[in-house]
Amino acid sequence: MPVPVPAPAPAPALVSHVDKVLLKVTFSGSFTSVLGYTPATGEVIDGSVAKLTGGEDYKDVSVTTAGGAQGIVFVPRTHLVTGSDLTTPVLLEALVKRGGAGIAALDTIISAFGGIYFRYPNASNAVPQYGMFAYAAPYYDTSSTASTPVSTNAYDHLAMSYIPTADGGASLTVHINGCLQSDAIKIPKRSGVIENAVMFGNDVQVKNRGAKLVFAGVAVSTLTAAAEPQDFQLKAPECNPSAATLGLPGAMGEAIPLAQTVMVSGDLPGRIVEKSAYVIPSRSQYEWQAQGLTAFLHYGMNTFLNKEWSFGFEPASQFNPMDVDPDQWMKVLKRNGFKTAILVVKHHEGFVLFPSRYTRHSVKNSPWWTANADASGVNPKGNVVRQFVDAANANGMKVGFYVSPADGAQIKNAHGEAARQGEERFANGSAKKSVTIPTLVDGDNRTPIAARTTTLQADDYNAYFMNVLYELLTEYGPVGEVWFDGANPYGAEYAQNYQVKDWYALVRQLQPETVIAVNGPDVRWVGSESGAFRASEWSTHAFRGDPTELLKSDNLSGDSTDRALGSARAIGGADLPPEKKPTYLSWWPAEADVSIRPGWFWSAGQDSQVKSASKLFSLYEDSVGRNAVLLLNVPPNRSGKLADPDVIELDKFGSMVRAAYTNNLLTAKQSSPALDALVDGNPESDWTPGEKKTTGSVDLTSPAAITFNRVVLQENILKGQRIESVSVSARQADGTWKEVATAGAIGYKRIMPLDTTTTTAVRVTIKSARAQPYLGSVELYLNP
Repeated sequence: MPVPVPAPAPAPALVSHVDKVLLKVTFSGSFTSVLGYTPATGEVIDGSVAKLTGGEDYKDVSVTTAGGAQGIVFVPRTHLVTGSDLTTPVLLEALVKRGGAGIAALDTIISAFGGIYFRYPNASNAVPQYGMFAYAAPYYDTSSTASTPVSTNAYDHLAMSYIPTADGGASLTVHINGCLQSDAIKIPKRSGVIENAVMFGNDVQVKNRGAKLVFAGVAVSTLTAAAEPQDFQLKAPECNPSAATLGLPGAMGEAIPLAQTVMVSGDLPGRIVEKSAYVIPSRSQYEWQAQGLTAFLHYGMNTFLNKEWSFGFEPASQFNPMDVDPDQWMKVLKRNGFKTAILVVKHHEGFVLFPSRYTRHSVKNSPWWTANADASGVNPKGNVVRQFVDAANANGMKVGFYVSPADGAQIKNAHGEAARQGEERFANGSAKKSVTIPTLVDGDNRTPIAARTTTLQADDYNAYFMNVLYELLTEYGPVGEVWFDGANPYGAEYAQNYQVKDWYALVRQLQPETVIAVNGPDVRWVGSESGAFRASEWSTHAFRGDPTELLKSDNLSGDSTDRALGSARAIGGADLPPEKKPTYLSWWPAEADVSIRPGWFWSAGQDSQVKSASKLFSLYEDSVGRNAVLLLNVPPNRSGKLADPDVIELDKFGSMVRAAYTNNLLTAKQSSPALDALVDGNPESDWTPGEKKTTGSVDLTSPAAITFNRVVLQENILKGQRIESVSVSARQADGTWKEVATAGAIGYKRIMPLDTTTTTAVRVTIKSARAQPYLGSVELYLNP
């Protein structure tokens, strides 16, 4: 029978966070001197307002800046800057539209006190960025990307809320047309603020980054807490992401079925955003994301050369470990929360960690193999892949294989060049011909099953590559993840076509439950090798081309490194010409790869540079806690073990995660089955605010007071990733509610750190969503 849906809780009372209005001008007054402005009745200037050059055009109750050195400067009467530190919470507002074409790099819309900014990052009409930087050491520049550029045909309301924090840092939140832009930016240190002034249309410090803008109003207020729309002094529209932000109708139209891939060819941007809410993961993608932590094991030829990349000239004799102990790897990883381990089976130089039938450049020709081989020439311990898989199985871990498409050993030797170690297949110019995978060789005792055999057209290298894949995917049991790197150190000189569509088809045929990463159709590279970096991480993305091919790395409508990837603007393609509009949407979640060391392969010189447990914990919260999987590289050393410095920090990290996230404090049964679904630990049971509603609040109670500093939210992503912004409030002793945390997108999991809070009830408010949202889980934790 249907689960009863409780009526939405009443909305929290609107409380003003404004302490004092310092500036509120809609330009109804006049510039009575060349620069100075005299306010009209009802306007507020607690200080002075002036044109920066005097040439700024004032007419029709607005001020137009022509770029260059022009702008409007406000100097508050009260000195808000103490030394080089801004300790006063402030709200900055502007009613502004673009006044002409020709955006230049760093053209600035709002700049405050020499550090806070809202500007265009490069010379284009792309969406602007907002953030803060420091002029004084330690230098930083922390920023995020807005969801939409400033309009040219209508005024937009911009609001920036700057709040100092107790740890010496600050947070910066931005609203555009009433819509909260992703998360608060966490600023590490407040120093570097250098001038007691706010500039509209230029940069406070440089004063030559003016943009072509029209201002119909400006305002500055001091605050008691982060600003909400009720605090705005200038008129702002009510947030409506489908209609207000995109300027398009929000009607749903015909029903859209849930699917991993949804066609959007010819749809308007608003319709594309709506459809994105109906894209869901495959079961394999869902189970992959639920793991959270995956280990990367870079081990091979480079381990013994003290290099990150080698090039295929290196003889197999260079690979000569004293021992290889994958059981130690797995025990360390397992006890610290890792669910899958991915072994680098073949890196760019082409050396293979199992005795492949198809190349001489493998462990079979290393002295480690030959010195320990039995009378038949077999070394039971020489096959690193076999040891790795057996150890994983014994310790309850899933396995994955990294196979680099590049292969220096397989490049043809040039005249006078040192001998490469392979068979001259890579970029040899061979024509495609009919090949059968697997291609049996002399002495091959396999009898392939017809259903696992494929015949296709391939050149020499692609045939070799697929034969190696066939060995890996048929001789070592279930494989959870296959990882294809996109790097090719030989591309400039040796161009090799990769038949990735055929590779993917082979993987699907042999291991249908595996996910293919990162240059693959199932899992996406997050865009950085230093961990997750987006304030909001989306799993649904827009593509061009034929969705049956799913060549997502090539067809993505955007750039993997774009901070706005997955945003409504990026999904809808509102800024793209017709020929570049997306044709389909598909589920493509993020994997955030980062190494525990500065390099990817072990080096003794980096033993003192292993990331601390606290750094790993931060990476965990910023990736697993932001709708991504953390892929942490822990490279074995030449002894075939994980090095002591790495193990020490991993064990500390595992202890930190267990201490923070083992004891969910919110487990008491609630007042209805729908609310119980949020505390049962199963994100596939969910609560929704109601049919076709995209906002709403839910209150969860505890019989005793709970003290917490982490909130963990999960969407039921089997019904789509839909929530765009959310807040959490705690009930106070007097019965009022205090907002304690905010976030943008949720997805599979969102961790929200906050100040330590004690309460008997929390309220989760979904502020905006792309379609009717389904909240799957609410958990509270205390990180000691």
